[in-house]
Amino acid sequence: MQSVKLNQPVGWIDGVLLFAAFLLLTFDIGHYGLFEPHEGHFAGVAREMVLRGDWITPTLNGAPYLNKPPLLYWSIATSYKIFGIHEFAARLPVALAGWFGTVIAFLWSRQLWGAIASRAVVVLLSTSVGWFIFAHQLLIDELLGALLLGMAYCLWRLTLNPQSRVFLVGTYLLLGLAILAKGILALAFWMACCGATAIAQRRWKTLVLFRPVLGLGIVAAIVLPWFIAVERANPGFVRYFLFNENVKRALDTRWPPDYSISKISSWGYLLVSALWCLPWVFVLPPALRGLYKEWRQGLSPQASLEDHQRSNALTLLGVLATLPILLFLPLSSRLYYYSIPALPPLAMAAGHWWSTAWQGTSERSRRWIGWMMAGLGVRSPLD
Repeated sequence: MQSVKLNQPVGWIDGVLLFAAFLLLTFDIGHYGLFEPHEGHFAGVAREMVLRGDWITPTLNGAPYLNKPPLLYWSIATSYKIFGIHEFAARLPVALAGWFGTVIAFLWSRQLWGAIASRAVVVLLSTSVGWFIFAHQLLIDELLGALLLGMAYCLWRLTLNPQSRVFLVGTYLLLGLAILAKGILALAFWMACCGATAIAQRRWKTLVLFRPVLGLGIVAAIVLPWFIAVERANPGFVRYFLFNENVKRALDTRWPPDYSISKISSWGYLLVSALWCLPWVFVLPPALRGLYKEWRQGLSPQASLEDHQRSNALTLLGVLATLPILLFLPLSSRLYYYSIPALPPLAMAAGHWWSTAWQGTSERSRRWIGWMMAGLGVRSPLD
């Protein structure tokens, strides 16, 4: 039986599109001041790391600032060391993370659905309102989204080749970095991805493919050195971080309370999550409906190997697309940008829909493209 095509050739058009996405996501990042309070404190902590020479304990105005793991601080501080201390250097790591997520979405879409889908994904993701805005601001969520997408991609490649050391290490390296970016929340995504794959396949032995014991050992080797070092320098940090900054923040009982300016109602959270997907949010209903049918097809006993492999990928992408929304929807601590990690898999769904319409396999999709082009005042190439 035929399997998915992993070695799809990349042409000059792909290089141009990816370079254009890089230019767009880094456009003008150094030509406006830092927004308060979020950009100021991320950039300020990284600046003090460089000036104080202490890369273990994050500080702000000389006092320990321990409410976030260090990955973004380290990235900004490294950029400062290379380019100097200014706005461009501060924002560059997040912009690069946004581009990294775009490249992973491009690569994964190409292997699942071909060249047209992958090119559409580059355009759709890099120009989406949410991905563009948060590539231009110092917040962790776009970095987290890119790392989680890379982790899920490596997990999928492990289902294709369980003996691959590259994708085993890649999975848990990216998971470890995601923990250093946002905290233990990243573990919830990994567990959901593994569990959903096993449930969809109705085979708990699937979990063995992910080699969780060895993998978590790799994660521990990445994460624990900093946690141990900062606990030694600041006794009580681990308890403070795990309970006050994770459990209590999720329950909205953190002390001191903050982030009130960024909180949003549950209905507002759904609305703003849709706004982040503009301008292609309107194609998501047919896109998701089509992918659901494709996912179900891959689970049937008569499914081809290729259909089965696509279904595994769609299970993982489904987790990444829904968990950032469903996880925070019932929590009063939700902030308006928490759904940003859902954008890459949703853009991949839209890119797949666009490719099927472009190739003429769906008359309804062709009409959708015609309506969208007409709304923009552009003649549809499908007419």
